[in-house]
Amino acid sequence: METEENNQLAFLDVLVKRNGDHLDHRVYRKPTHADRYLHKLSNHHPSQKQGIIGALANRARRICAKDHIQEELSHLNKAFLANGYNEKEIKAALAPSQRRLDINEQNNTVNKAFLPYVSQVTDRIGKVLWKQNNIQTYPENKGLLETSQR
Repeated sequence: METEENNQLAFLDVLVKRNGDHLDHRVYRKPTHADRYLHKLSNHHPSQKQGIIGALANRARRICAKDHIQEELSHLNKAFLANGYNEKEIKAALAPSQRRLDINEQNNTVNKAFLPYVSQVTDRIGKVLWKQNNIQTYPENKGLLETSQR
């Protein structure tokens, strides 16, 4: 069981700090956390790599008090630079996302193709399928997740 130390209590991934009658909150990391995430050079689909950065940025926005959000995003920026990403990629992934529905989703007809990810090949095939046939491609492991949830 966690106990309060120095007016702070870690609960799940939230650090709650008591300042008089006010509670402050931010992202909590264990002292052994090493900021190691999926490296830029790993053979994963680029959307998976961007998704990790985006998910951690969303977590920061949901957990941190307004005073600490920028501090947490700055920490993430340094961590992903150390994991091989460049400033442009990190900035794009850290930006708040506002997802637009594509034309097929608006019409409730989505053509999907699940392909195994092969660096530089899958992306090219995906562009051709999208431009010529409005078929959205997904890495094969995402397809397995979506199929198993039906």
